[in-house]
Amino acid sequence: MKLQVGTLAQVADYNGLSQISLLCMNPVPFVPGQYIAIWPDGQPDALPYTPFIQSCTGNLLTLAPDNLPAWPPGQQLGWRGPLGSACHLPENMRKLALYSRAEHPGPLMPFIHSAIQAGMDTVYCSSQPTGYSAWLPAHVEWEDHSRLAEIATWADMLIACLPRQTLAVELERLSTLPPSVQPDRIYVLVVAEMPCNGIAQCGVCDIRVRHKAIHVCQDGPLFPLKDLI
Repeated sequence: MKLQVGTLAQVADYNGLSQISLLCMNPVPFVPGQYIAIWPDGQPDALPYTPFIQSCTGNLLTLAPDNLPAWPPGQQLGWRGPLGSACHLPENMRKLALYSRAEHPGPLMPFIHSAIQAGMDTVYCSSQPTGYSAWLPAHVEWEDHSRLAEIATWADMLIACLPRQTLAVELERLSTLPPSVQPDRIYVLVVAEMPCNGIAQCGVCDIRVRHKAIHVCQDGPLFPLKDLI
């Protein structure tokens, strides 16, 4: 995939949750759940950061970063993408549940935008309401993670955003949801460090499933639950 160059247009902070906007040469078509690799322009050997794409308006690509350096607005950045396997929401779906154990709500925002455009009822389930008010649209309902089983039963589809470090524990929780919640209705968006540009060579993001290595950067980061248990 061709290396591109963009300009850091904006760095924002909403109650401790960061967001950056990258001015690109052209609009960037992407699918919810995809990410880009990004690094200072002129430093091709530097390990890239891999923020999830949050939205794209015209040529302005908005990213949900985690632990990015303090790059100033105007910084020239090299980037490559969109990267990763992801999916659009089914057109006939009416009720979407989002479950997050990640610190940043940004990776799930494209699904929220898609749900709003389709007129879907959306519930965001997490343990961190503080700071989310600047991110979640007013008609997206927030619920505590303790109500996950109830929310999953209500929804037509559940997308869980889970850090790689706690993935095993959270997959166990998802696998013990009520029988009425079919596994094929559940998807998992894995948040992990992916420093190899999505070419699945470094092994940093690997997870083990049935004695086989799965590369989050290339096989994911969005997976059907059935592929992880």
